[in-house]
Amino acid sequence: MSDIAIVLTLVLVILGLFVWNRFPPVLVAVGASLALFYLGIIDGNQAVSGFGIPVVIFIASLFVIAAGLELTGVTAWAGQWLISRAGDSQVKLYLSLLALVVILTAIVSLNGAVAAVMPIAVIVAVRTGMPISHLLIPVAFAGHSATMLTLLGSNPNVLVNIAAQDAKLRQFGFFEYAWLGVPMVAGTALILLTVGRRLLPVRTSDSLPANFSEHARTLVEHYRLEEGLHRLRVRSSSAFVGQAPSAISLQDYPGLTLIAMLDGAKGEALTRASLAAGDTLLVRGDLQMLGRLASEQHLAFRSEEGPNQVAQTLFNRNSGLAEVVIPPRSKLIGTAVFPGMTVREGDLMVLAVQRAGENLGAQPTALNAGDH
Repeated sequence: MSDIAIVLTLVLVILGLFVWNRFPPVLVAVGASLALFYLGIIDGNQAVSGFGIPVVIFIASLFVIAAGLELTGVTAWAGQWLISRAGDSQVKLYLSLLALVVILTAIVSLNGAVAAVMPIAVIVAVRTGMPISHLLIPVAFAGHSATMLTLLGSNPNVLVNIAAQDAKLRQFGFFEYAWLGVPMVAGTALILLTVGRRLLPVRTSDSLPANFSEHARTLVEHYRLEEGLHRLRVRSSSAFVGQAPSAISLQDYPGLTLIAMLDGAKGEALTRASLAAGDTLLVRGDLQMLGRLASEQHLAFRSEEGPNQVAQTLFNRNSGLAEVVIPPRSKLIGTAVFPGMTVREGDLMVLAVQRAGENLGAQPTALNAGDH
């Protein structure tokens, strides 16, 4: 078999592996390089030379920048800022998001910009109730149109500039591509704002990403939220019927922690303004005290749930589960909290408090720096 036939066959195999998507792309790429080496198509120096060329290092650095923006909370802050600035206007929110991805693409290239903006788009979609497809698809188109604004807009721009440098030709200026990029961005924005929004599909995922659901189970196990967990159904004669979620307090029942309130019909986190008969309280604590609560408040015991079910209850499309750390100089230092405590009109609930890796129990605790 000739070298050309070997390379063509290997390319087809690589494409098949990429489409199959069962192996990480990095593993497939490195495997292809090793295959070319062992088949005698390239030598050892050629097999590893790609790791040292400037464009590879440049592209890798852009992904590092994007990851840094997300890990330091910049993307979350940007999402909150966009929502606060745009208010109730979806058009303003839409334009702000498109402007953000265009600016980032011009600075850190398309790959880095999309990696940084995707979490922002998800946050905006969740907060505003917009279909995620109405944000992610325009982000992709706007990002592609912005690749011609600057030299750093896309990897091919950098590759062509490096090739020109190697050939001793004139290199491109940083904004030289903008003669093409500005009309492309303007045209893309015009299309997206006029006919584009009518053509976009309304798509929502039926399931949560696997890594998110796995993280929820990790938090449930780490904070031992499933220990002593019981489900109590609200009877029609209960005093809890008609009360707002923020008004439900178990302080008269020492050792009990209210974990969540579930809609009796949907089995999901309660979103109504008040409790109704048939709703369920997810409560953790001593069985004897639970019996007293059930007797006095006219509640009925239901079967317990395991950690997987608890994670699904706390982390779904209507509710989230977050682990936060109290930083130094935080305004929350000294604030008394306890598991089951609700804040912001019942929108947020404290499930557990840990200090130095140990649960602090159900009693009120003044927060210190470093508490979880």
